[in-house]
Amino acid sequence: MTTEDKALVLLNEVSLYKCENVDTAPHKDLCTALRRAIEQHEAFRQKVSDALRDYYGGGYVPANSRFAEFILPTPKPDPLVAAMKKAGWGDAYINNSEPSLRAALDALGFEIREKSK
Repeated sequence: MTTEDKALVLLNEVSLYKCENVDTAPHKDLCTALRRAIEQHEAFRQKVSDALRDYYGGGYVPANSRFAEFILPTPKPDPLVAAMKKAGWGDAYINNSEPSLRAALDALGFEIREKSK
């Protein structure tokens, strides 16, 4: 779930107005503040997780450790980014265009999914 999705879920739980898009909400300042707070919280969670991984030698944290619940799972690589790299797109171009590429494909009605085997 993206930061914007998390902000919308929180906002829609408490707001009298139902929102579908953070940028066009009647209370867009509140939406922006929620999004930033979530981004800061996610960054802190990642920082704690990275520190614990480093403390335990870069990987395995014993399941019986009280700190195991603070380790975030390693994110799966994005298959769209992998395909773009394989096609010869540079990292700088991918990092700047990938979210807008997904949005453009979604706006055109395309769905990115794995082929069924």
